[in-house]
Amino acid sequence: MEVKLPELGDNVTQATVVGVLVKEGDRVEPGQPLLELETDKAVV
Repeated sequence: MEVKLPELGDNVTQATVVGVLVKEGDRVEPGQPLLELETDKAVV
């Protein structure tokens, strides 16, 4: 499975995982949000 991150903005090179939206063993669908990421400017 390939996981793609959204565009985080200009000059953003890192983010911190602040939430996991699925549980171990859950079936996920293409396009389904998996994680919450926090940068110095926003939570995505």
